[in-house]
Amino acid sequence: MEKAYYKVENLQSAMVNLVLTQIRSEMGQLELDETFTARSEINEILLRELDISTDPWGVKVTRVELRDIIPSKAVQDSMELQMAAERRKRAAILTSEGEQEAAVNSARGRAESAILDAEAHQKGRDPRGRGPAKSNCDESPSPTTRSGFAGPGYL
Repeated sequence: MEKAYYKVENLQSAMVNLVLTQIRSEMGQLELDETFTARSEINEILLRELDISTDPWGVKVTRVELRDIIPSKAVQDSMELQMAAERRKRAAILTSEGEQEAAVNSARGRAESAILDAEAHQKGRDPRGRGPAKSNCDESPSPTTRSGFAGPGYL
């Protein structure tokens, strides 16, 4: 205890200042959303740094624990905005993925239908199950005039 009295005048005040400085330093290096999830890592770093810093004072730091992290109103507002933006982003991604999946399913359905129609036509059946398949090539062209409409004698 004698070493502490010689190296620092007010041990309690020096410890408080040192702890607050270290906390600010460590918290300032984190992303906003990491501040609450990295508590144990922050505790370990603080313990190591505080023990090193207080050794010349004759103090051995054996445990450090952050109990409550209460962000300022500005930080809370910023966090709420960030969370809202993240929710909107996730909703937009899910909507986009749903639309993409619907388009792919629709295209697959059309492709499978075309394949089935072609196979049925090849086998000489109407793909809709209504007897023999009709080919557009087998029909004789209907007589028309230059305008494209049937003349009076052809109706």
